[in-house]
Amino acid sequence: MSAVVRPLTSTTAWWPPRAADLPYDRRVPDTSPPPLPPMRVNTVTMVLVGIVVWLLGLVTVMTMRAVGADVGAGVQICLAGIGFGLAALVWAVPVQRRARRRAEPRA
Repeated sequence: MSAVVRPLTSTTAWWPPRAADLPYDRRVPDTSPPPLPPMRVNTVTMVLVGIVVWLLGLVTVMTMRAVGADVGAGVQICLAGIGFGLAALVWAVPVQRRARRRAEPRA
């Protein structure tokens, strides 16, 4: 008895095999979820919350420093976080205003 040898074609030469070449019980169903719509986020609120968190961190570091603990570069890190937050606020306010203006219905 001789084995049947299939010639290499475009459907048999590559791995992984196409779904059409697999037996039905080995095919994986498409279970990907439907795409979600873009999420609307209030960027200004997020940035303000971040700045407040960095301010709380700065107060904590300054308190630890007043007690005598070695805080290393904690003050500089908190100031950098506040600075980046202020820069993000300068960017976010006009962007949010433009988005709000675009969303308003025109009369």
